Amino acid sequence: MASAAVAKPTLHEIAAMPFPRTAEAVRKHYDPAWGKNDEDGEPVKAWRVRFDWTASGSYDEVVEAATEDEAREIAEEEVRDDIWGGDFEIDMPRITPAKASGEAQ
Repeated sequence: MASAAVAKPTLHEIAAMPFPRTAEAVRKHYDPAWGKNDEDGEPVKAWRVRFDWTASGSYDEVVEAATEDEAREIAEEEVRDDIWGGDFEIDMPRITPAKASGEAQ
């Protein structure tokens, strides 16, 4: 028997939750980077960085960064290391805020 889908809690319901469930619920349902800061104390955001190339396909990487430029740098380094393991040239990737759930757009 299939279980019923759980509705997204309201902010009032989340505020009534005990900590750390509050932070977990906000990050899951509203903002995956809520309450997270970088080493300089700046708030970070989740950024989806999409890489397209002519050879074959594309790759999505979700990174947390304070700015688009920082997200691009982090994602470019990760995709170089994880996928190809070396240096290569990348055309300007498309960067958009990630969905709260972290799912692919």
